[in-house]
Amino acid sequence: MIKLSDGASWAEIISALAIVVSLMFLVVEVRENSTATNTANATAHTTMISNWYQGMAKDADAMAAYMKFISDPDSCSVVEQTSAVFSLHAVMLILQNGEWLSHQGVLDKNYQQRLNSVLQTVTSSIGFKRYWSMRKSFFTPKWQANVEALITKNKSNRPSIYSHPDLPVPKTVK
Repeated sequence: MIKLSDGASWAEIISALAIVVSLMFLVVEVRENSTATNTANATAHTTMISNWYQGMAKDADAMAAYMKFISDPDSCSVVEQTSAVFSLHAVMLILQNGEWLSHQGVLDKNYQQRLNSVLQTVTSSIGFKRYWSMRKSFFTPKWQANVEALITKNKSNRPSIYSHPDLPVPKTVK
């Protein structure tokens, strides 16, 4: 016959094991949830960038204003300048968010390098520099430093959409 105290000891051992198994299950669930959340955030970020590009591609007037502003902001009307600044600001906020997501480990570190290479295609233009002088204070200090470093590097010698033969050549500030 089992003593009551022996039965209680076995019950405590079984309860402790059940708690350990429950905690292990919880750890697995949290990891899977974190992975799912990170994947959703990465997908959302990529979607935001794609939507910006698709929006610009579908709106010839917005694209023309943007291209004209990047190349020669002084040739733009007030409406064209405003449209271009708003479009550029929208994508800059998305890129800043990508930098933050990379820093948080949600997006891989190479993703930020790819975003920087996209941004590098315009940082030497007069239009971008004008935009940046107007809107820099809207961004986090870390993103400001990132953009300033890209402007300073100015190693964009590869062909870009802004140097297409049918488009005006962007003016650069020396």
